[in-house]
Amino acid sequence: MLTYKEEVTKLQDELYILQHNSGKLTHAEEQVQRLKQKIQLLGESNDALNMEQNSHNEAVTKCLQLENELALLQPLRRQL
Repeated sequence: MLTYKEEVTKLQDELYILQHNSGKLTHAEEQVQRLKQKIQLLGESNDALNMEQNSHNEAVTKCLQLENELALLQPLRRQL
């Protein structure tokens, strides 16, 4: 059997270890929260990028349509 002094020492050691791990846990939880925020911001940025790409594609398509119309109207312009 353990003596009371040994038992107290063992419990004190365990308490020290748990306190140390508690600090690590708090730090890890804060880091997880920061990473979640970064992931959310990246998702929002990705959504904004996709919207910008779609707008750009629509603008390019419209520009090409107008260029084609202009090319078709050139012969008519010469006739006038």
